[in-house]
Amino acid sequence: MLYAVPARGPVAFFLRLFAWGTVTVAFAFLVENWLVHWRGLPGAGSVLATGEGVLAALVYVL
Repeated sequence: MLYAVPARGPVAFFLRLFAWGTVTVAFAFLVENWLVHWRGLPGAGSVLATGEGVLAALVYVL
């Protein structure tokens, strides 16, 4: 039998928090790929080198 997760309580809260965090990081990754590969913006790593990739880096902050 599978383990049941309660609908309420701290376990359910942290599982939902982890799930939404995973979805958010995946969405930010897709947006950054779109900005870098299709819109021609510099990657997030170039923020430290030239300062022009701030928008790509801000995707992960937002």
